[in-house]
Amino acid sequence: PKPQNPKHLKIYFNINFNNKAGLKRTLNSFRENVKGKSKVEFIIIDGASSDGSVDIANIFFKERSNCKLTSEIDTGIYNAMNKGIAQSSGKYLAFLNSGDSLASHNIIEDILVKLRENPEKIGFFGDVVFKTFPTNRVVRYWKAGEMSLPKILCGWMPPHPMCVIKRSKIQAVGGFDENFKISADYDLMLRVFWPLKFDVIYLDKLLVCMEVGGVSNGSFKQILAANLEVIKAWKKRGRHFFPFWIFLTKPLMKVRQLFTLNN
Repeated sequence: PKPQNPKHLKIYFNINFNNKAGLKRTLNSFRENVKGKSKVEFIIIDGASSDGSVDIANIFFKERSNCKLTSEIDTGIYNAMNKGIAQSSGKYLAFLNSGDSLASHNIIEDILVKLRENPEKIGFFGDVVFKTFPTNRVVRYWKAGEMSLPKILCGWMPPHPMCVIKRSKIQAVGGFDENFKISADYDLMLRVFWPLKFDVIYLDKLLVCMEVGGVSNGSFKQILAANLEVIKAWKKRGRHFFPFWIFLTKPLMKVRQLFTLNN
């Protein structure tokens, strides 16, 4: 095995299942960002795709000495993410699903600079835009803004795509809870960032173009199920209270994102 430098930024997981076109788009966005000697470890977790995705992943794998590729049956997206965590070796982790892409050519360098400037912080996040592909039509803009207690209590969490978190912190809270089918990312964020200590950085910049139709946003039924899991995430942590109003305020935040897009 090749030696790994733990001081290097190792941040990238790509989760894929039968999304060949989306995977190609995601990997191309990283080719544009990471040139020369890379400080990024790429871990691609594929769920035993049968549409040619593995061929696309293999091309990327052969291009880079710092890439790991696994293709096997899993029990769901969060099981795949936990596999990636187990394979990782770096100080920081981030996740990006196939179909999603970095918003510009200098995202990785911006992240590296920010983390070098703030080594004491446990996390970093930015903005996300939702697009339809291949038309590239923007349908929602998530202007994340700074973390705050009122936002957390209304159901807000930092955007999960390319939210960079120290690996030690993710491991300390046990990774993704696979009992959640839709909102395990929210549950993980709640455990990582609560109680709120503001030890996370917000970069006021668009980081990710996210493919519309994700597991938590594909239909009204999925949105409802996601919000029920958000409430479950609060209750199962043994809190003295849980913000029951999240069931209403969290969807309203998405409406606000539509307003932001149109203004």
